[in-house]
Amino acid sequence: MNRIALLLFVFFAWASSAHAQSGTLSFSPSTCTISSEGQCSTTVTWTSSGTTTATLWVESGPINVGSWVHHAPGATLLIPWIRQGTTVFVLRAGAPNQPNGKVLARRSVTGLPGSSGAATGQISASPSTCTIPQGSDTCNSSLSWSTQGAASATLWVLSGPTNAGLWIHTAVADTIPIYWIHEGTYTFVLRAGSPAEPNAPELARTSITGIRQVQTSASLWSTPANCTIPSGQTHCSVYLNWQTSGYPEVTLWGVSGPTRAGTWIHYAQNDSIPIYDIAAGTYVFALRAGSPAQPNAPEIARVTLQGIPQQTATGTLTANPTSCVIPVGAQHCTTQLTWSAQGVSDATVWILSGPTLQGQWIDHNLSNSLTFGQIAEGTYVIALRGGPPSNPSAAELARVTVTGTRAVPSPKFTAYFRGKTLNPSFPGDMELNLDYSNEVLEHTNTLYVQLERPDLHLAGILDSLPPGKKLLLDTTNFLFGCRTWPCNTCGEGNTISEPGLHFDVLDNAQQKWTSLMAQLTAQQYAKILAVLPVDEPDLHQCITAADMSSFETMVRKFRPAGASSSTKIGGVLSPRIAGNGPLGTQTLVQNPLMYDLLAVNCYPINYSSPSLSACNGFTDQQFFAKLEQISKPSARFFVVAEGWIGGNDVNPAPKLATMRNRLSYYQSLTQTQPRVDGLLMFLYSDLCFGNYGPSCTSPVGLRGNISPTESPLLRARARDVLLCLGTGTMCY
Repeated sequence: MNRIALLLFVFFAWASSAHAQSGTLSFSPSTCTISSEGQCSTTVTWTSSGTTTATLWVESGPINVGSWVHHAPGATLLIPWIRQGTTVFVLRAGAPNQPNGKVLARRSVTGLPGSSGAATGQISASPSTCTIPQGSDTCNSSLSWSTQGAASATLWVLSGPTNAGLWIHTAVADTIPIYWIHEGTYTFVLRAGSPAEPNAPELARTSITGIRQVQTSASLWSTPANCTIPSGQTHCSVYLNWQTSGYPEVTLWGVSGPTRAGTWIHYAQNDSIPIYDIAAGTYVFALRAGSPAQPNAPEIARVTLQGIPQQTATGTLTANPTSCVIPVGAQHCTTQLTWSAQGVSDATVWILSGPTLQGQWIDHNLSNSLTFGQIAEGTYVIALRGGPPSNPSAAELARVTVTGTRAVPSPKFTAYFRGKTLNPSFPGDMELNLDYSNEVLEHTNTLYVQLERPDLHLAGILDSLPPGKKLLLDTTNFLFGCRTWPCNTCGEGNTISEPGLHFDVLDNAQQKWTSLMAQLTAQQYAKILAVLPVDEPDLHQCITAADMSSFETMVRKFRPAGASSSTKIGGVLSPRIAGNGPLGTQTLVQNPLMYDLLAVNCYPINYSSPSLSACNGFTDQQFFAKLEQISKPSARFFVVAEGWIGGNDVNPAPKLATMRNRLSYYQSLTQTQPRVDGLLMFLYSDLCFGNYGPSCTSPVGLRGNISPTESPLLRARARDVLLCLGTGTMCY
């Protein structure tokens, strides 16, 4: 048995030795230098035993990993494609269809950079981040690359939402569009090799990120908009409120201000937080789209607010004037209210008390100056309160008292001048008019002229008027005349028979008037206060209704070019023109509604008696009442004080005394009758009135001419009467 066992052992040991598999593997050289084409060569030699064939495989390396190179029991062959880096080869027993055959040998070859250097490359993406529009799944970018020392290069998608592991282009340099970037990040790799070499050396890489478009919004506000620092304190507080949308991170920062500048305050997309340390000054807060670690993140909203120290409420209120005068015929007068308030957010001017508007507010503003034209007769207390109109009980800051007083009409003394001749031999009253007009106008408002030829003198007289003075134009001797001589039917009385005056139709009064108006400028025309058809009350009865109607039409229609409105029509009226019957049953004047200005003349005056009832038996009050009844409501009145001083009156004192008494009475009427504007002086400067003495050398039609010897006396008398009576001064 022992012998048989020994034989069996020897047999199996021989059989095992005869069938063992083995091999050898070598490279010459095992290290080669990479050429400018990016590869180098080596010679491989192998042998095998115990197997019918053997296969050489690439186990790892830059390229051809997992590929078989050649199969034979033994061989020697050239491998020209060694790339930079280490390539590991393995010799396995079996054919190529046996990739898991027994490993007989393993060796490696290393490709080293040559003298020209290793292959290099660069790649970039533009843009590196693209935005996917609303309604789309992709966005666009582009890739650009170049290489050095590489025979070929391939662009691969290393990773990403799509196409990962795929090659997309092969070229050593190029720029290509990339249209298919989905949401996420793609990594692209440039390799030195063909698309068949996915593990070729990496030359460069870059990435592209696709992001979805997001609707963003942000708002930041303060409650309140500003805060008031209470007296005695150093800070006040506000709430900062914000809302955002579409921003993944939001931080509230202090941008500038006495405190908080340059610091982050709160990290939240939406919130409302108190800020307790607002000092006096201006603050700017901002929202930034980032974390507190990103102080330079984009600003998406900001708010500016102030800490305002509380002020003591003060104010001023003035009125100018504090006492205003209500004009005659008006209901109110005007004052200028000016105010200013400090330490309050609003201020209102109130009427605390007064004849009207009590408890009402006028205006609200911290400061203003306005014209207040509602001051009625009486006293107003006006206050400035520190609050809006909705708070009538707000603290009073200031007050002022304003009084409205009704105006008392004062007499407007008007001197009448009479000039009836242009005869160079008899300068007459015309010379008196021109010599004394400036002196008299210093005390009066209106210059009266009656001219035979106003077309030769009127413009010059108007130009010579001082500023603010007016002229009353008497057209008796210009537009009216006697159709027959003597005109006894319209005589003045029993003493003298004067020519009856009629509208001068035969001498074409309209032509005279329009010719006169054509010579005046609009500025000259504006100085005419009114136009009188005749100068004496008695002469009205000599003018027909048709005459007066023609006169009114003519005066109102024909005026200088550029004149804005026609001048007024005046009349000198007296109860005498109604005859001696009861005043209430008589017609005082033809067409009384024609007149704008009525000069009331209680004529004639009984110079021998100071009686105040000399108006043809009627009292002045009766006469005024009648005139107010028959005249148009807008008509105004002048009271006429008429008198004459003859050159042969050696002692004129009695006449002057009577005239002064009546003047005093008329002055009182101007203060009690609201429609009476003033007092009109009607002075005869006539040497020959009622007396054809030695000085009356001219015909009756030229009576009133002054001889050289009598002129000084008349001038002195006329001046004294006008100036003394006009000022109410006793001159005799």
